[in-house]
Amino acid sequence: MSNRTWHSTLRALCCGAAAVGLLAIPAVAAAQNAPDVDIDSDNGAVTGNQFIASGNIGGTFGTESNLDQAGVNFGGALSYLHNSMFGGEFLAGFAPNLNLDLVNGTNNDVNDYMFNLIAAAPFGVEGRWQPFVSGGIGAITLHQGDLSLFDSNDSEPGANIGVGLMGFQDQWGFRTELRYFTQIGTAAQPAPGVGIPDGFNFWRANAGVAYRW
Repeated sequence: MSNRTWHSTLRALCCGAAAVGLLAIPAVAAAQNAPDVDIDSDNGAVTGNQFIASGNIGGTFGTESNLDQAGVNFGGALSYLHNSMFGGEFLAGFAPNLNLDLVNGTNNDVNDYMFNLIAAAPFGVEGRWQPFVSGGIGAITLHQGDLSLFDSNDSEPGANIGVGLMGFQDQWGFRTELRYFTQIGTAAQPAPGVGIPDGFNFWRANAGVAYRW
């Protein structure tokens, strides 16, 4: 299987999984009555531990000459909050067919996989509102298809930081955020204008469905 076919298949599987999840939301939500977290009876604050899973869709846009124009992205996050305040999370994001200032200006797939620390400040009844900040390190990958001689795949260390807001009604809710990504270290480009350049960076804004337990 070629690299291009593999990446297309992976994107199709991710989109299919997201679609199945969204279709299942009404049926599962109907069976839920209250969040499975600890509520302080005196002030209604959330004091227990929480897992939060979310799926999102949004836009990717660049700074300087990194991105010629904005593009669509989708992805998800799995977070753990100890005492509903501090913890860790894993993020995965997929931005297909971006226009980059590289040898191949179109059909560039930029993906990110990040391991973050997260801090939240829940307030309201049953911790309904949860503003948060998170950041960490991981990998940024680039697939450049349709080059005249070969397809190129590159992966470089990356970092990210973002702020956002989660809101819940019982266990279901939403997550929206603004996040900055950057390549770190010295990038090993296979050829000039091919692969991830030094200092490659971009912004991502998205929103989607969240579920806590």
